[in-house]
Amino acid sequence: MMKIRISRVERLFFTEQISLLLSAGVSVVPALTLLLDASQGRGMQRLLTDLKREVESGVPISSYLRKRTLIFSPLYVALIEVGEISGKLPETFAYLAIIERRRLDALRSIRKAVTYPLMVLGVSFAVLFFILIAVVPTFESLYASSGTPLPLMTRRVIAFSDFLLSQQGAMSFVGGIFVILFLRYCYRRKGRFRQRIDRQMLKLPIFGVIFQCDFNAGFSQVIGMMLGAGVPLIRAIAYYRAGLSNLYLQSQLSTMEMALKQGRSFHEVAQAANIFTDVALAMIAVGEVSGTLVPVFDSSANYHAERTKARVEGLIALIDPVSLVFIGAGVGVILVALYLPLFSIGTAL
Repeated sequence: MMKIRISRVERLFFTEQISLLLSAGVSVVPALTLLLDASQGRGMQRLLTDLKREVESGVPISSYLRKRTLIFSPLYVALIEVGEISGKLPETFAYLAIIERRRLDALRSIRKAVTYPLMVLGVSFAVLFFILIAVVPTFESLYASSGTPLPLMTRRVIAFSDFLLSQQGAMSFVGGIFVILFLRYCYRRKGRFRQRIDRQMLKLPIFGVIFQCDFNAGFSQVIGMMLGAGVPLIRAIAYYRAGLSNLYLQSQLSTMEMALKQGRSFHEVAQAANIFTDVALAMIAVGEVSGTLVPVFDSSANYHAERTKARVEGLIALIDPVSLVFIGAGVGVILVALYLPLFSIGTAL
């Protein structure tokens, strides 16, 4: 089977459009034909052509999607299978469209919250690096010819500039790149190292709260929809766990599944997992006692989605002034160190 890759945006397009067509009474094969005519990406065209051929030969949609693990998560396939069995495939695709839309928006917010600070720091370090390797050596040659004793701050700035321009500095830079690549390789291997990193990500200042709120929003939304579609709680958690990239969250949800199979209450195992917010735990307790988990999960999903959005916007609003202070302080220290000896030279003259 040939490899096919599509983006999240293309997957959302597929889900939303086929949901609309099926809800309008169009059968599966004509719907796929219309989507194939409207699609432009090569990956999407290959996917739709392959899917249409399989469906025409009598293969269920869920059976085909299960073969495309790089595109469709176990949760996505499980919901399609439930829709096929219950005869509610249009409604299921509508559920998935909502999930895909919300998760894509949440992912964009998380990426924006993480990428923007890294870009600001990168630009800041680039500016400081340019000053140290291009501007400082000019002043160093000037002061060397004057023979004037230099202040401690100036000597340290010049020494650091010399280190960056030396062979040791170049080796340190290359070594740092290799360390980053090695850590990235270890993280991608999905072992204990990655699980520890994934756990620490949830404990980071500011970012940890955003990651936790995003997880609670996604969990509440997906589990609520699956329970509403008739999927048992334990199986719903298993499906959602299989679609997570955070290994620590996967392990905690796996522990929850085993505890639920032993007959423990949902609120009890959720509290022991230590991955849910206090608001989510309170809602789970209310929903479990009253037997209204589905509407409770809907409320929890909306609450945590709004909280995630608010925290991301607040973080981005805070970054601009902080970055200006950081760049200004760094440049200011270097300039003071460089121009301070000029006063001594002027006095001597």
